[in-house]
Parts: sequence; C-alpha cells; structure tokens
Amino acid sequence: MAFPLVSEGVRSSLFFGVYGKVLDLFGAGPHHAASYSAIAVAAAVGGGVQGLAATPVELVKIQLQSPNGQCHPSMMYFLCFNVLLYFSNIFIFKDVIKVVCG
Repeated sequence: MAFPLVSEGVRSSLFFGVYGKVLDLFGAGPHHAASYSAIAVAAAVGGGVQGLAATPVELVKIQLQSPNGQCHPSMMYFLCFNVLLYFSNIFIFKDVIKVVCG
C-alpha cells in the first residue's frame, strides 16, 4: 500500500510545483491575483508535466499486471486509444497557447 501513496504524492507535488512556478512567471503572487488565462495555462503545463512523468510508470504497472507481460488485444486497443488521446491533448494545448498568448 505504500507505493501508491508515494507515487501519488510525487505526482501531486510535481503538478503543484510546476503550477506554482508557471504562475510566478505570470507575475501572480500573494498581493496580485492571477488572471483566468494564467491559471488555465499553469494548470495545463502542470498537467502536461505530470502526464509525461506518470505515463511510463502507468505503462509499466499495466504490463506487470498482465499475464506474461503481454496484453490482451482488446487492452492494446484501449492503450493505443489512450496514447492517441494523450498526444491529441498536447496538440490542442499548443493551439490553446497560441490563442491565449496572442
């Protein structure tokens, strides 16, 4: 039970660390409220970094849970769909940045 707690703690600390640093880049602080666009960009960057760090770990966990280290064909379709969804979100994020930042 310790591994899931530790891994979730690392993921959360990574997300909030990146989120805070990105908000600092936008000039948000204790006396200056962040704009909604700055919060959205900071959350997207934090989520992207968290996803980049968590995806390989989750893939290894899935492969360890499958018999003989191989996935059922239906599971492979599910994994491929998730990978495509993950990369499509990166491309959508780049378009959102273009719109928000000018």
